[in-house]
Amino acid sequence: MLADLLLIVVDASDPFAQDHVRVVNEILSDLGASSKPSVLVWNKWDLVDKDFHTPFFREKPVEVHVSAITGLGLDELKKAIKNCLKPETERVTLHIPFSEGWVLPFLYENGMVSSVDYKDNVTIVEAEIDKKYISRINSFIIN
Repeated sequence: MLADLLLIVVDASDPFAQDHVRVVNEILSDLGASSKPSVLVWNKWDLVDKDFHTPFFREKPVEVHVSAITGLGLDELKKAIKNCLKPETERVTLHIPFSEGWVLPFLYENGMVSSVDYKDNVTIVEAEIDKKYISRINSFIIN
């Protein structure tokens, strides 16, 4: 599954909401996607009794209560999405030989390039890149 984040939206006012979440969890597990980052979004929270609890949903780290009608919780939902998608990055300086033409486009596609300078036979690049890609460019990083 190619998704970076799963939003599981549940009608909190539905009497079978907990069963629906349980089924969604089973399907995600069958698809091999249960380890994907996810946010459980309880919609229609304005219609739920104050005694409503969701202790059965312990597998997912983020849970948000919203009301699409009133706007309740939408700022918290935006923050939760942003936090879940925020990559762990590292700031690096690279010396890339001209013969390694794939590296600079790779950096632009997968990171944030802050400066590029050309000297002798190398491209000197300052960039911030997701740590999961460091191993691909490790041989070009200078200390």
